[in-house]
Amino acid sequence: MNLSPAEQTLQLIAWFLALIEFILAFYVLLLNAWHTANRHVSGLLLLFSFSSFAMGSMVGASNVAQATLPTILLTLTSIAVPSGTIIVAVVLLKPQWLHGRWRWGWWLVYGMAFLPVPLILLDFMLGTGLLYTGLSAETYAGGYVFLSEYASGSLSTLVKMLNIYVIPLVLFIPLLYVILRDKEVLPLTRRLGWLLLGGQLVVVVVEVGLRPLFGGPLSTLINNIIYASIYAYAVFQQMISGQYLQRGKLQLRLMFFILVVTIPILVGVVALVSNSAGVLVAQTAIQQPGTEMLSAFRQFQQIAWTAVVVGIALLLVLTWLITRQVFRPIDMLTKTVAAITAGDLTRIAPVEGEDEIGALARAFNSMTAQMRDLIGNLEQRVADRTAKLERHLDYLNASAAVGHAAASILEAEQLIRQVVELIRTRFDLYYVGLFLVEGEWAVLRAGTGEAGQAMLERGHRIRTGKGMIGWSIANAQARVAHDVGKDAVRLATDELPDTRSEAALPLRSRGRVIGAFTVQSDQPNAFDDPGTIAVLQTMADQVAVALDNARLFATSQEALETARRAYGELSRQAWIERLSTRAAWGYRYVDQSITRTTGDWQPEMLQAVQTGQSVQTDGEEEPTLAIPIKIRNQVVGTLGLRKAETGGTWTAEETALLEALTEQLGAALESARLFQDTQRRATRELVTREITDKMRQAINMESLLRITAEQLNSALGAAQTYVLLDAGDVVGGDAEL
Repeated sequence: MNLSPAEQTLQLIAWFLALIEFILAFYVLLLNAWHTANRHVSGLLLLFSFSSFAMGSMVGASNVAQATLPTILLTLTSIAVPSGTIIVAVVLLKPQWLHGRWRWGWWLVYGMAFLPVPLILLDFMLGTGLLYTGLSAETYAGGYVFLSEYASGSLSTLVKMLNIYVIPLVLFIPLLYVILRDKEVLPLTRRLGWLLLGGQLVVVVVEVGLRPLFGGPLSTLINNIIYASIYAYAVFQQMISGQYLQRGKLQLRLMFFILVVTIPILVGVVALVSNSAGVLVAQTAIQQPGTEMLSAFRQFQQIAWTAVVVGIALLLVLTWLITRQVFRPIDMLTKTVAAITAGDLTRIAPVEGEDEIGALARAFNSMTAQMRDLIGNLEQRVADRTAKLERHLDYLNASAAVGHAAASILEAEQLIRQVVELIRTRFDLYYVGLFLVEGEWAVLRAGTGEAGQAMLERGHRIRTGKGMIGWSIANAQARVAHDVGKDAVRLATDELPDTRSEAALPLRSRGRVIGAFTVQSDQPNAFDDPGTIAVLQTMADQVAVALDNARLFATSQEALETARRAYGELSRQAWIERLSTRAAWGYRYVDQSITRTTGDWQPEMLQAVQTGQSVQTDGEEEPTLAIPIKIRNQVVGTLGLRKAETGGTWTAEETALLEALTEQLGAALESARLFQDTQRRATRELVTREITDKMRQAINMESLLRITAEQLNSALGAAQTYVLLDAGDVVGGDAEL
């Protein structure tokens, strides 16, 4: 069959792509045949290689015999590739899914990928016609034909529907989940997910929109290139980031790498040249004209030279990649040695294989570790002492933090909650609790964690003198249990099963014990350092003084609140007396003039006085606003305002401003009342003092009575004033009234 130049070019591209994919498949497998991702990607690349090879062979087929193998391979790969892509995508991004509770679903996908193999074997050997039906010699005229021409068995519609149309769309589900919803994946995995998603979208676009434009063979080759590129890149990136060990002898692996590259290239070049030579001989056998013979010979030369050049270029590129892959660990080891020689003993040589280079890297790492141990042992004593000093410094900082909290927080409940959490965090303890003495009991008032909350809810308390807490309160001393199982005094608590060591510290203030701290650790001998107990006791004493001060502050606040209430009651009584002794009075501002008023109460003003709330009316004529005047929550009057007809309704800002001013007016009225009362008292005391002084100037009884009458009459402005003395019947016991 004579092929057009376009068909020959397409055939060469397909076979060249098949060769690349075939080499990549075994190259990926040899990189790490023990890793699941490498095996799956290698298998997928083999499917792409078979597909590209079959597509090239199909283009050049001239009869059914030549098209049989290509059609079988195309049937196999067309159905197996979609299922293979979803499996490989999951292996690369979320391999744990294959072993989880949904593994049976992935077994089904594996079955769909391998299903074409038994079906095609049955159809080809027994003629069952389940999937592969082959080409008809009567209708097939050579070249490429669509899948439906040779895969139209009884199960073909269902199998092709699932594998070719449904599964490629299902692939978007795990990809989108990994990219958008899974918060646990690494950034590299998410980037690979985006890469696979983009490749899948491009394949869908090529299949749906560009296949009619490009044709079946070219569209299939484009898809194969896209799939092979992204999945090979993904597995390479995963190997680099995951540092998967390369196993096997270096010499053996290098030999296999070279064979995998050179043998397929040589076979491919020889096969291509042989095929072209066969075409040339066939043309010679049919005795074509000289011009056509010369053209065919030149075409053979071009194909041969092209195959040789491409083969050499491909051999050089892949050889360079293999050399780089094999000797990259040596380069990394060299850089590590240089860094360690420069003094960086923390560097570790990367072990990227279980070959000779990997053994050398492990030996070097072992030697470096021994050097670090030698140096570390010399520095350990200094480090221990430094750590001890730092620990004491942390304790002092914690004590300072507790002291700051004790000095700044005056509310007792807030103080004890914050202090127990602070001590537990700073000292890295299992549990911290605070007990306060109430009669003959020590009652838990604060505890950390869920255990503390549970004990608070059940009202946990310990009798004074019992247990470590009671003993510490009774004796005003700290008690330490380095191993709680061996302390005879300690009382165990069900909510704290992991306690291994405990210390009870009394809360001492002004010569008395008001409670105790319990600090517990899940490590034995956690409180064997006397310095730690001293710091904890200092903090306990600080907290005790702060709690005592908080109690005194609360008492003073209660006394102050009582005085405020008493003053408020006096103020309320004073206003009641003042308002009850005279009629209502006030002032009114109308038409730019102010006048005194004694009872011009509008309905909204009365409502404001009765309810104690602002009252607003938004009538059509004149919107009004009445705000009660309050003094210590007692309504003593009202402020009434009315807008003009063109003024609009009262806004929220205006109302808020007037209410604020009314509140200030109430405070000013209270101040004015106090000032007037003070003036009256001062005047009364002045008059009293003046009259008393003049009374003291009298030299006898007569002048005393006269002066008294005159001064009282003058001070009070009375019409008549009497001062009478009588020892007769009026004052005596027998007087008649």
